[in-house]
Amino acid sequence: MRKALIVCASAAARFKLSEMLGSHFENLHAKSADDARSMIAETDPDLVVTNDPLPDESAASLALYAAANSAAGVACFLAAPSADDYDKLGAEGVAVIEKPFRPAQTAQTLWTLSSTKKRLTALRERNLTLTRELDTLRLVARAKALLIQNLRMTEPQAHHFIEKQAMDRRVSKRQVAEGVLSAYEGE
Repeated sequence: MRKALIVCASAAARFKLSEMLGSHFENLHAKSADDARSMIAETDPDLVVTNDPLPDESAASLALYAAANSAAGVACFLAAPSADDYDKLGAEGVAVIEKPFRPAQTAQTLWTLSSTKKRLTALRERNLTLTRELDTLRLVARAKALLIQNLRMTEPQAHHFIEKQAMDRRVSKRQVAEGVLSAYEGE
């Protein structure tokens, strides 16, 4: 079941937003931005809904925090959003919903926002994998350069040496490259 974190100072508004989301979400509630920050880290919600006013911070700044620190879809309810609010929040992927709102359309918007979490999480994981692979390629390239420089190997020979060492020792090319780097850069 999807989790929605509703951050709202008013109990009546929290109830209205929970009712609007219906039984499709496990609704978590926070009365302040401070409570919400810890809940975002602990619960990893699919959707974060901030409703202005909050007692300790603006709903907009909390929405920006949620967008930067989670993969959740984020919506910010504001009474009179300015063009600057739309620009600043929209640039970070936060949906701005003007109050008063229409429950049917708003519920659809919130459902769509919560659906983005799965895709965003997959993209972040792919980005992390590619970053690690790129880091490994850089290490191997530095190791090959050291082998060429110190052992007078050609580039294909250095490449073959690293691959053969990895295969023979049953370790990754990264580990072989790190060994070469420590041997020649440690001098």
